[in-house]
Amino acid sequence: MAAELQQRFDTALALHRAGDMQGAARAYREILESHPQQPDALNLLALVEMEGGRHRAAVDLLRRAVSVRGEVPQFHCHLGNALQAGGDFSEAAIAYREALALQPHYPEALTGLGFVLARLGRSDEALECLNEALRASPEDFFALHNLGDVLADKGDLDAAAHAYRKAIAAEPGAAELRIKLAVLLREQGHPAQAAEQLWAAIELGDDDLRAHRLLGSLLRLAAPSAYDPDLEQRLLAFYETAAVDHGDVAEFATALLKLKYADDPRLHSDSGHGFVFDTLLVDPLACAVLTRSVNADEDLERLLTDARRALLLGDVEIDASGMAAMSVLAEQCFNNEYVFAVSEQESARLDALGAALASRGHPGSPPPGDVQRSVLLLGMYGPLSALPTAAELADIALEDWHQALQPVVRRSLLEPLEERALEAEIEVLGSVEDPVSRAVRDQYEANPYPRWLEPAYRNPASVYRIVQGMFPGFTPPAVLNAPVRVLVVGCGTGRHAISIALRYADAEVLATDLSRRSLAFALRMARQLGVDNVRFVENDLLNVSAIDGRFHIVECVGVLHHMRSIAQGLRMLLDKLHEDGLLKLGLYSERARAPVVAARERIAELGLRAVPDDLRRFRQLALSAPAHDPLRRILAFGDFYTLSNCRDLLFHVHEQNMSLSDVRDLLAGAQLDFIGFESADATLNEAYRRRYPEDRSMRDLSRWQALEEALPEALPALYQFWCARRGTG
Repeated sequence: MAAELQQRFDTALALHRAGDMQGAARAYREILESHPQQPDALNLLALVEMEGGRHRAAVDLLRRAVSVRGEVPQFHCHLGNALQAGGDFSEAAIAYREALALQPHYPEALTGLGFVLARLGRSDEALECLNEALRASPEDFFALHNLGDVLADKGDLDAAAHAYRKAIAAEPGAAELRIKLAVLLREQGHPAQAAEQLWAAIELGDDDLRAHRLLGSLLRLAAPSAYDPDLEQRLLAFYETAAVDHGDVAEFATALLKLKYADDPRLHSDSGHGFVFDTLLVDPLACAVLTRSVNADEDLERLLTDARRALLLGDVEIDASGMAAMSVLAEQCFNNEYVFAVSEQESARLDALGAALASRGHPGSPPPGDVQRSVLLLGMYGPLSALPTAAELADIALEDWHQALQPVVRRSLLEPLEERALEAEIEVLGSVEDPVSRAVRDQYEANPYPRWLEPAYRNPASVYRIVQGMFPGFTPPAVLNAPVRVLVVGCGTGRHAISIALRYADAEVLATDLSRRSLAFALRMARQLGVDNVRFVENDLLNVSAIDGRFHIVECVGVLHHMRSIAQGLRMLLDKLHEDGLLKLGLYSERARAPVVAARERIAELGLRAVPDDLRRFRQLALSAPAHDPLRRILAFGDFYTLSNCRDLLFHVHEQNMSLSDVRDLLAGAQLDFIGFESADATLNEAYRRRYPEDRSMRDLSRWQALEEALPEALPALYQFWCARRGTG
C-alpha cells in the first residue's frame, strides 16, 4: 500500500477507533473515491454503516469487497453479520459457510451461523456450531448468549440458564441478557434469583423500563423473608420511577414495612394512631406505597382507619407541619374509594364539618388554615368533588392551597370535575335496551371500575411478535405483522385499552363500554398520558353491530360473564372479528371464585344491599372473622380493598362463573380453537410442562382442567386466554 494511501487509512482508523463514525465514514469514502475497489476501505465503511443500522448499504459494500478479495474470511463473516442484521438468514448462512470454508473453526463465523440456523428452525445444527465456537473461544459472550437462546427454545432451561450465567460472567454489564435470564429463572420457579437479575439490570440502566415491569409482575407473586434496608431503598427507587405500575409491588413493599416495624407493639394494637402519625406516615416507603397504591393489608387498614377517626374526632392534634401526613392518609382513602369503616359518630361530625364549610361561602384565596384543615378532613372520607361547595373550592388556584394538600385537591376535586365535563364528549353508538345490560350499566355509573393510577406500559412491538412470544407453539396470522385495528369491548375505565394502545405497534384501538362515567375517566387518562391512538365510545355488546368494520384483534375480558347469554355475546364478537383475526377473552373461574360465591350467600342471608354503608359493614364482618371462618378467604382477593372493585366482586347484579369444560364447550360451539392462557405467572406454564412434557404447544384444555383439579390454586380467578377461528395457526 502506497505511503499516501496508508496515511489516509491511519487517519480513518484513528477516527473509527475514537468513535467518530461520521468522520471515519467520510475518510473511508474519500479513499474509495480514488480507489473504488479498495477492499479494506469497503469492509471498514461497511462496519460503520452497520453501526448506524444501515444494513442494506453494508451488504452492498461487503459484496464488493468479497468480489475483489474473496479469499479473506473476515469479509465473508462480516457479510453474514450484515445479512443477519437485515433478517436475511438464508443468505447469511451461505456467507458464514464461505468464511468457514476459508478458515475452519472461525469463532465469529461459527457463532453467526449458529444464530441464523436457530432462526431457520435448525436448532440441532445451531447447537453444533455454537458448541464448536465455544471450544475455540470458551468465554465468547455472543456464542454463550446464542447458545442459551437455542437451549431455551428447545426447552432445556437448566442448560440455558447455565449458558446465560457464563455469558454474564464474561460481560457483567449486559442488562438485556440479565432480563432474559430473569424470565427464564421465573419460569423455573426461582423468583428470588430472577429478582436479583432484574435489580442488577435496573442498576445498569433500564431505559425502556422492561426490567421494572417484569420485576413488578414478579414481586406480585412474592414476599420478603426478612427486612433488608438495601431492598427498601430499591423499592423506594421503584416507586420514584414513572410509567410503571406501582400497584404491582404494593403488597411486597407493605410486607417489608411490617418486617421493618415488627418489634413495635403498636403495629398490632387496636388503637395505633400514634404509630401511624409518628412512624408510618413519615416513612418514605410507606408514604410512597400509600399515595401510589391501594393498601391490601388488614393490619394497616385497621391502623389507618383508627388514625383517620382520631383526626376527625379530635383525639389527636396535628399542627401545620403534620399536613403532609394527613395528605398521605387522604390520598390512600381516595385510592381505595373511602372503603374504610365509618362510625355513626364520624358521620355526625362529617355532617357538621360540611355544613360549617358551606355556610362560609367562598373561602377566599388562599383559603384560611382552618378551611384547609376542614377540606383535608372531609377529603379523607369522600371525594371533594361531591361537596356542595365543590365549585367554590375548584375556583381557588391549586398553588394557593397548602403544598401538602395540593395532590388531594388535584386528584379528589379537579380531576373528577374534569371527568364530568368530558362525559359530553363521549360518542354514543346504539342504545342500551337489554334489562341486564341496563342493570350492569347502572352499577358502573355508580362505581366506575376499576380505578387505576398507572397504565401497564409495555415495550411497543408488532402484535405478531407479541402473540408469538406468548405462545411459541402457535404461528400467528401474517396480517398481524401489519398495522392492525383492535376492538376492546367492555373497557371500563380504560386501563387495558390504553395499555395495549401503547403496547401494540401500529395499532388503532377502539374501546367501548356501557358506562359513560367510566369512559370519561378513561378519556381523561388517555389525554393525560398523551395516548392518541385509542378512541372511546359508549356501546352495549348487544349493539356491537353499530360499530363499522372488522378488527384484527378483539379483546373482551370480564364482560361475557355479566351477560344473559355468554354464547350470544361471543357470536356478536365474532361478527366483528377479521377472518384471520384473534380473539382474547376473560371469563370467571368457577373453581377459583368459590370463596366469592360463599361470600355472596352470606350477603344474601344478611339482606345487605349494594350501597356503600352495607358494603363497608360486610367488609368489617370479613375482616373481623376468626381465622377458621371460610369467609376470610375473600381477603385474598385484591378487589376487596377498594369500594368499586369490592362492589364488583361481591355485589354484582349479574354474573356467571365457568369451569374449563364449560370454556371448552363454548369454544367448540363457536368453531374456535384455544391458543393458550395469558398469565403473568410464568410458573403456571412451567407446571403444565412438568406434567405434560410432550405437549409443547400447551393448547389442550382437557389437560389444563386436569392440572387445575390437581393444583386448585394454579389457575387464576379470571381465565384470560386467546383463541382463533378453527384452523388458524
